[in-house]
Amino acid sequence: MKKKLRRLAVLIDGDFVKPKFIGRVLAEAGRRGTIGIRRIYGDEAKLSKWAECIDRHGITTVPNYAKGRNAADITLIIDAVDILRSGKADGFCIVASDNHFAGLAGRIRKKEIYVMGIGSSKNKPSAFKGKCNDFKYVDDLPPSDNPDPAAQKVLSDWKGYVKNAILESAPDGGWVLLSKVGDNLKAAGVSIKPRDYCHGRKPSLFDSCLEFEVKGDRVRLLTSDSD
Repeated sequence: MKKKLRRLAVLIDGDFVKPKFIGRVLAEAGRRGTIGIRRIYGDEAKLSKWAECIDRHGITTVPNYAKGRNAADITLIIDAVDILRSGKADGFCIVASDNHFAGLAGRIRKKEIYVMGIGSSKNKPSAFKGKCNDFKYVDDLPPSDNPDPAAQKVLSDWKGYVKNAILESAPDGGWVLLSKVGDNLKAAGVSIKPRDYCHGRKPSLFDSCLEFEVKGDRVRLLTSDSD
């Protein structure tokens, strides 16, 4: 008999996680089940700057119910309890790094429902971690060739353009200045906006791909015999 996949609700504290980690978070959660609900909580003005990134990953933005320091946390907790009561998920992935999420995780587990936490290794939330079935540090999540199926096509598009731009200047697999790669992309009529892929700058975007290596102001295409 085929095992039924867990229906996950991924709830992201937008005041905690950086855009560049969203793909990695979804990839990690996707290993635990099928992601049916994906929501991010935070200040509307801040999250509006991530609009293309959020849309690309199919995430729903949930405005804060109140104002103040912990507004996103409160909204996330209230929403999680509503989802728990509705029965629309039989697993949760809570992306946050505050110990006051320990109570929420404990309540979910009392219902014999799986809960995973993803937090920060810089601010280790020991109480929250202790209440989760599984816990990962967002800083330790590996870059992924395909961080999220919803973004697969677009990701493969930009990687192909960058690969060609690198090979144009270094067909032998050597290092190329990032500025030169930019010039090659521009000459080919290609415009890549890092924020569309949840990254602030091109070096960060390129380095998130397993096919490229970035060091300082240089990049190279990795091959099986690269040293």
